[in-house]
Amino acid sequence: QNDSMAMALEGNRLSRVTRELYDEVICELTMLFCRHHPSKRDLLLTFIHPFLTRPFPGHRVAAVTTLSQLLLSGVDSPLSNELVSLIVDSLLRCIDDAHSTVRKQSVRGLGNLLLLWQRGLAEAAMEDEDLALRRVLPAVCRALSDEVSLVQREAVVAVQRACEVEILGQPWRQLLLESASHLQPLVDAEDATLRGASLDLLSCLCGLSLELSADPIVATDTATTHGSSFGESLDVLLVHCVVRLEDTLSPVATAASRCLQQLVAAARAPLGPGLAGDGGSSLGGTAAEAAGLLQR
Repeated sequence: QNDSMAMALEGNRLSRVTRELYDEVICELTMLFCRHHPSKRDLLLTFIHPFLTRPFPGHRVAAVTTLSQLLLSGVDSPLSNELVSLIVDSLLRCIDDAHSTVRKQSVRGLGNLLLLWQRGLAEAAMEDEDLALRRVLPAVCRALSDEVSLVQREAVVAVQRACEVEILGQPWRQLLLESASHLQPLVDAEDATLRGASLDLLSCLCGLSLELSADPIVATDTATTHGSSFGESLDVLLVHCVVRLEDTLSPVATAASRCLQQLVAAARAPLGPGLAGDGGSSLGGTAAEAAGLLQR
């Protein structure tokens, strides 16, 4: 523990600690601890866990930040199923905390779980359908509508990672498509990083919709359950994406251009009512106009 602190000090990272950044310092210290003492991660969890329910926000921030980083350490050194289960349950209990930094780190922790799943790790948790489909994914999608941009940014990263978890199949992808309904405020957010990341997430969701529309086994079911709601979201998002082509920041404008290509393709795909690109619906007409813009 002292070695980890010394290494962080040598990097001069603690000299600029502010109230807004101390959770990131805890992240770095926990990362160093886990890297050098992987066999003691269960002891760290035992020590920090009681602080999750303390009334002082700083205690809760430190505890949930440590849990988030403990979960991420599973990428380099496997965690036991029991440890993963305890950490994930704890993160889910903190997801609606009154303190925004606690919520931010809770969402980041769930994003770390999704990273493990993306890499084929923590399989026992991934195979728990109730955990994956009814607790973890709904929680990170709901965080897209948080009132604080830092929480929203973590949610966008987490949902992007969820888009790359392929093994969970059709129900997982359909729930992801529903998250598009949260994106309109994000693509117009004051935070430029959030705007760009949200456009990239929307591109990922469009890619998922194209995969579903191309799968004859699930296409009919998708059209009757999730296609219509996704189409309604696209109708609005197409317009906002076109507006973002003129964003004052070039990285956001570039992300909008990439996104628009995917949006046009998704709008033209026969995913369900209102999504067929025959020009007979408002979405079909909007898609045709957007396609014209891309050709200029």
